[in-house]
Amino acid sequence: MNHPYLATSLHNFWSHRWHQIFRRTWTSVAFQPVHRFVQTRLNPQLTKLGILQTQIDVLALACAILSVFVVSGLMHEYIALAALGKNRYIPGEQLLFFSLHGLAVVIEKILLTSLVPSSLPGKRILG
Repeated sequence: MNHPYLATSLHNFWSHRWHQIFRRTWTSVAFQPVHRFVQTRLNPQLTKLGILQTQIDVLALACAILSVFVVSGLMHEYIALAALGKNRYIPGEQLLFFSLHGLAVVIEKILLTSLVPSSLPGKRILG
């Protein structure tokens, strides 16, 4: 781990400081396929509906980020079941935790992108 207590944001914590050993796996198994699907398969339909390309890009990124957290949540569900046994295991607890963190990262990224001017010198620190 890369000093998680020094994280400057949720995105920074999850993307650069916590369990980097899984980063390549999450990118190839969840992030890239979902991002590619939204950009290539859904893009034509969304464009026909009048949705701007910049909005589709945001949607693709949001879906890709959420997919990583959902897959991680499912993996943690399995680990919790295996470690605790079915009598002590609480179904959905891990999935909820990771899904909420994914949602928080997406909201954080959207807010920082839309509210903080790109010319602000500290923007890099915030995200």
